[in-house]
Amino acid sequence: MIQEPHGHEELTPPPGAPPAPARRGGELRERDAMVCRSCGNEERASEGYPCASCGTFVCLMCVFKGVVYCATCAEATAPPESTSRPPTPRLDWPEH
Repeated sequence: MIQEPHGHEELTPPPGAPPAPARRGGELRERDAMVCRSCGNEERASEGYPCASCGTFVCLMCVFKGVVYCATCAEATAPPESTSRPPTPRLDWPEH
């Protein structure tokens, strides 16, 4: 008579437990992607910087464009839109 070895039973997670990480071919596949709080693109967490004000993730492409604040902080620190334009300076050209 052959008996099944113990310890190889299928285990089920307890109710309310987070889902198990995805496995592919026996390898553990972790995700380190974050959503840029300026443009909304999903990038690797190592390819970005924190917002200069609140510390949320800003992707590297936005940083290259000169963005240092997330969308929320940029709106909060933006100067109010002015309806009047400043006067255009007059250039005094010399006579030739």
